[in-house]
Amino acid sequence: MGGFVYSTEVPKELEKATDHLLNHILPKVREKGWYGIGGFDVLLDEDGNTYFIDCNFRMTGMSAYHFMNHNGAAQAPLFGFTGEFTGSGHDLTNRIGRFADPKSPDRFLYMVALSKNGNTWRFNAAVHFKTLEEQKLRAELLLDAGVTSAILTNLA
Repeated sequence: MGGFVYSTEVPKELEKATDHLLNHILPKVREKGWYGIGGFDVLLDEDGNTYFIDCNFRMTGMSAYHFMNHNGAAQAPLFGFTGEFTGSGHDLTNRIGRFADPKSPDRFLYMVALSKNGNTWRFNAAVHFKTLEEQKLRAELLLDAGVTSAILTNLA
């Protein structure tokens, strides 16, 4: 589904996984000489069990949003995704610009990477939401505006 930033607090469901990470995994990694940023992908099943499935000792796709949230440049909760938009730069601005413009009262979209190939724009972004209903609505707004994204489609 992509990455989520809920707050600077650890969600209750992940407290045991966080404890294991901080008190068992990271001390062993540090003993090997590692330092710096990293991210761990953790799955949570319906019974509350957690599974570490991937460790990334580098910046991840969600790192920028964690930093933005921490520094007040973006507000949690957020979900990150990659998307595509086909059209001109004018089309891109007219269709989704108000969702990303820092001066817009409609802003909920935070883009950290944008590239263009022909008439196709690809980007990494995050969406701010307060409720699951708002999360769904904002995914639908972006899809209706012409954004293509598997994650948005799953949330809508």
